[in-house]
Amino acid sequence: MPIIDETSNWQDLRKPGMIEVDFHFGQGTPNMNYHDAMDEIYQKTEDALREAYEKGTAFVMFRHGSSTSGPGRTTARSQVRKACRDHRKDFVEESKSIQHYSVFIAAIKTNAS
Repeated sequence: MPIIDETSNWQDLRKPGMIEVDFHFGQGTPNMNYHDAMDEIYQKTEDALREAYEKGTAFVMFRHGSSTSGPGRTTARSQVRKACRDHRKDFVEESKSIQHYSVFIAAIKTNAS
């Protein structure tokens, strides 16, 4: 279960050597439909988790912003968190991850190879 930190300034959660992935301002291809844009966010999240694992990077910060949609709706935030849940066995150490209302910090498992 990730550590929940809803009160701090997300910038104070940055760590040295951390990979940051920003899902603001023009992400996606122009004229891309919403469903495809959400799929792209999921894929970029998955790619960042894999890259961090392979490079031995301890943390990835996903800057997804706060969700403005209602329950059950797809947002950048929901796609980031879904990808991190889907890959917790492979890459994400949930007990050290931080869930914030505008960012998610995935703690990456150590690559033993």
